[in-house]
Amino acid sequence: MKRAIVLLLLFSLCFAGEAWKVDTGAGVDTQPLVFGSRIITGTTDGKVYAVEPPFIKWSYSVDGALVCDPVSFGSSIIVATENKVYALDQYGGLQWETELPGIRAVAASDKIYVADDNGIQALNSDGTLSWNFMPGMEEDDNSPSTLSHPITAPLATPNYLVFGYGDYIYAVRTTGTFFWKKEIGHTWDAPPTLSANTLYLGTSEGILYGLDMLNGNVKSATNLFEQISTTPVVNLGQVIVGTSANHVYAISDNEVEWEAEVDGRVTHKMFLSTSPGSNVLYLTTTKSLYALDTYNGSILFKHAFLDWPSPPNMFNADVIVGTEEGRLYGIDSSKACSILYPEMDEQLSDAEITVKGLSYSAYGTPSTEIRIGEGEWIPVEGIRWSYDMDTSVYPYGVLDVECRVSDSTGIETEPYTKISVVHIEGTAEEIMTVFYPSSVRANTEFQIAVVDSSGAPISGVELTAGGQEFQGDGNITVSLPPGIQEVEVARPGYQTESFTIDSKDEPTLAYITGILFIIGLAAYVYFLFIRKEKKKKTIIEEKH
Repeated sequence: MKRAIVLLLLFSLCFAGEAWKVDTGAGVDTQPLVFGSRIITGTTDGKVYAVEPPFIKWSYSVDGALVCDPVSFGSSIIVATENKVYALDQYGGLQWETELPGIRAVAASDKIYVADDNGIQALNSDGTLSWNFMPGMEEDDNSPSTLSHPITAPLATPNYLVFGYGDYIYAVRTTGTFFWKKEIGHTWDAPPTLSANTLYLGTSEGILYGLDMLNGNVKSATNLFEQISTTPVVNLGQVIVGTSANHVYAISDNEVEWEAEVDGRVTHKMFLSTSPGSNVLYLTTTKSLYALDTYNGSILFKHAFLDWPSPPNMFNADVIVGTEEGRLYGIDSSKACSILYPEMDEQLSDAEITVKGLSYSAYGTPSTEIRIGEGEWIPVEGIRWSYDMDTSVYPYGVLDVECRVSDSTGIETEPYTKISVVHIEGTAEEIMTVFYPSSVRANTEFQIAVVDSSGAPISGVELTAGGQEFQGDGNITVSLPPGIQEVEVARPGYQTESFTIDSKDEPTLAYITGILFIIGLAAYVYFLFIRKEKKKKTIIEEKH
């Protein structure tokens, strides 16, 4: 099995090629929509903006925060709040609005499809209702009045609509008639992907399914043992997904081709750029924007944000991302510089350290320079570069470290990649990186890995969790009691790390009690009715 594991160290940081930014005044947590020559985005304070970088061309106020990504439908822009769907024209004028209860997501193909508290609503181009489908309607003589589970974000194709409901995935024809359903387990609130008549989707249990679009039969199933949090991306025979356990996986023929570790849960939509000569996957986590090489999963660049970034999209040569802090960014995708060590805000005492980084260019091998403080630009060599720095020659206090790249198209423009470290007197505590699962089986042994800034195992580590103490050198074997467990990892000379792990129990007492109750009830019915009837029949026969 071909399997390349790429550890994208959690301390890496990059402000890769910021081309422009626009202040939106409030958070942007939905994927921006590219609509002709403009970018459409919505905010948490109920504003819809049309942006021609770096200018806002128009805005429109709706009745609350956008609950899902904007979509296009012909010449219309469709946005939704919790209780209304709006259609806007290219100039920001209202075409129509429709009230619906508890809207969760919108998709569009031949119609506009809305997932809400009453199931799926199919809207015509003027906002009127074409048809409604509620899970359970497919059963004979069944007209459900309410939903017991929320409907996940749907996939809309010219012929079918696919969505998740409880443990089932549903396929409905675009005429509104039921097609099929398949029990696969809970799915994350991200639409499936359809490729060559195969429907790809991931479950909360961590299984990536490939289903036959014509009947729902399972064609493939790969268990990643982590909650899949994204819409799958299909690329050159690979199916790529992100998880809530900080990983990205590329699957081919039910095997993991490569695996990349990132610094947070991967948000629900990734973007694949297939420009000539390159296949680059852009994704965001709860902290950063990543660009990954789809051939082997290696990092090309990373851009860290002050607040949670939205799913990315592409506008011309810029990757566009919104943030919770209220900005829309355009990140230059053609070249970038990443500083891998030291970390932002890290404390450095008087010592010789090695600054490490990564350079990227879409136009050949880049040249890289770094600058420390207000000093001169210093050339460094290689795509994976390093520079030996003596901190003792610099004043105490905040110290900036910058890097920039140049290629055949010219030099990178400001603002450059920059981190700020703190030069202190005395001895500074180093930073440790801890690799751990987000959930485990209770009372079952598993391992937690602890490494330093260079990736080397740290010896003499002490770990406390669930009222227990554990020790280890680099890898610590741990077993936890049931429940959400607070974990603390400590070692003299290093900053202490704390986190939680969900230790899941075997079947609970309530579950076992329920089973015993059913068995007892069955026994009671048997002895009270069935056996009594048999006994009665026997007595009657004896009398005759």
